[in-house]
Amino acid sequence: MKKITTLILGLIISTTSYAQLISESFDDITTLSGDGWSQINVSTVLPGGTDWYQGNDAVFPSNSGATTAYIAANFNNTGDGAGLETISNWLITPVVTVQNGDAITFYTRTTTASTFPDRLQVRLSDTGASSTDPTTDTDVGSYTNLLLDINPTLVTGVFPDVWTQQVINVSGLSGATDVRIAFRYFVTDGGPTGANSDYIGIDDVVVTSTLSTNDFEKNQLSHFYNKSSGRLLLESSDLTLNSIEIFNNLGQNVFSKSLSNFKEEVSLLSLSDGVYIAKVKVGDGEKTIKLLKQ
Repeated sequence: MKKITTLILGLIISTTSYAQLISESFDDITTLSGDGWSQINVSTVLPGGTDWYQGNDAVFPSNSGATTAYIAANFNNTGDGAGLETISNWLITPVVTVQNGDAITFYTRTTTASTFPDRLQVRLSDTGASSTDPTTDTDVGSYTNLLLDINPTLVTGVFPDVWTQQVINVSGLSGATDVRIAFRYFVTDGGPTGANSDYIGIDDVVVTSTLSTNDFEKNQLSHFYNKSSGRLLLESSDLTLNSIEIFNNLGQNVFSKSLSNFKEEVSLLSLSDGVYIAKVKVGDGEKTIKLLKQ
């Protein structure tokens, strides 16, 4: 008897709609200003020996990509004055529109087993393009919303010394809001002769927006399996198809393919019978579909 293969599509077990509003891996920080980022150093004594600078892989390599593909700051962000110096060095994103439920993620670390404590704040200004920059080491300008404070009491061993992801869920906004997000290297009693401040890195900053149903679902994704050819036909009404990944019931990726058109054909002849999860990336969103091949 000829074996009959069927593929049941269209049972959507979950749908995740998202858009990456910012995705920065700091491959080359000289391009940041052109992309709308700002760097403002208002430490106690200026100039210091450094500001924000390209990661130094002799200290530690990046979280991802080329070994120097991260941004760094260190104790030399302030000069050595007569008293206890405060480092207040700001790295600020372009204006981005966010709403409650959106996520800010990034990786950070200091040197291994550092004996000079570091500190990093993440702050938000909800005035968008009208945001006010800080002007002194104690001033925060319009960045009055403190989202995260890593090691605020400057204790040795608290700041992570391996790349560690930080996740911030946006809340407290009245609706979709134009904002700027600031990373503040903020260390009191720092600098070349201070008891605190060493070297930190920041990598893989991503701001992700969860799209509303109307934003994403207005696009129609249709699919049809041709048994005779073993090909899955995908067609998107308004957004470009970007990729498809298929996972088995163990969560293993068994098939991946990049896509680039509104209509694509994908051969599934290599798949054995079984249940699969297909993740189809469309525009800035993603559809998750359960597939049964038998």
